[in-house]
Amino acid sequence: MNNNLNSITIFNKIFTINFVETLREINSYEINYEKNIFIIKINIKYINNENKKINILNSFVEEILIEYLLKKQKEFSKIINVYNPPIFIKNVNSFWGKNSTKFSYAKGKKFWITYNLKLIRLDKKFIDYVIQHELIHFLHRNHSNEFYSAGEKYFPGFYNTDRELNKLKFN
Repeated sequence: MNNNLNSITIFNKIFTINFVETLREINSYEINYEKNIFIIKINIKYINNENKKINILNSFVEEILIEYLLKKQKEFSKIINVYNPPIFIKNVNSFWGKNSTKFSYAKGKKFWITYNLKLIRLDKKFIDYVIQHELIHFLHRNHSNEFYSAGEKYFPGFYNTDRELNKLKFN
């Protein structure tokens, strides 16, 4: 997702990326919110490997997004009293979130939500909306008036946030 090793946007905030050498085999990260610095502690053998650094950065970004999504999806699913399905992350240009169902006679219905990795760049208000939107699909599978009414009932401002999000680009 991110090929720039100088800066990254997380939750609509720009952070300078700082790679720090370590002798440890396990890479780690920390975020300094006061100074807007994303510090990645990387094993010394990878410090000059740009592709490895990009992969490590993207894996940490995905980890941050997953942690946020799991927390908020659990919270929102309780509010509207719907199933809290497993999630997947994809780096795509066609959707922010996607509620999927698969049916098999052996296992019955299986549900999951796929979220776009690019959500990490957005303000949390939009990420929350995408989570809410996908969960509302458990009440109404299409984008009918009932769908948006349910969204407004549980999350005031739902429709307006939908309109704002639709103006944003995936890149």
